[in-house]
Amino acid sequence: MPQGEKSRERVIKLPDPHTSPKVSGDTPPYVLLNPNGGEIYKVDARYPTQPPTRQCSFTIYWTGGPADADTLIYLIDIKNWVVALPIKGKTKVVAGGVGAVRFPIPDNFKPTDDCDTSSHNPLKAGMYQIYIQDSLAANYSYGPEFTIVCAY
Repeated sequence: MPQGEKSRERVIKLPDPHTSPKVSGDTPPYVLLNPNGGEIYKVDARYPTQPPTRQCSFTIYWTGGPADADTLIYLIDIKNWVVALPIKGKTKVVAGGVGAVRFPIPDNFKPTDDCDTSSHNPLKAGMYQIYIQDSLAANYSYGPEFTIVCAY
């Protein structure tokens, strides 16, 4: 599968997901605390042509990484192995602290397998995970898998 994102801004090359978290020097590794695996986030809508009835969001929590360094966070589409969305760029956490970023799923977001409104399959799931790295990509980690679905 190709690695990277086709984006208007830039291509992000993702490291192999089967590698261990990358850590340089004495820096503690990034550890994703939330999502912690298995969550199902629903993007609710009244009809396929109307906006969601409410916006789905969740908070990403993590520890580790270089102290006071810029931290970048991305939503990874596991099926296609690409960055689905950049979540947060250049957020900083003090040494030993817990980072937190609220992520509202955009109203126009479609899970990997797209939303299907047929009566046979009202929910189509997309598998995702969080990727977090410092701005130099010297330290990075992947979080566990979770699901985003459309519910009509």
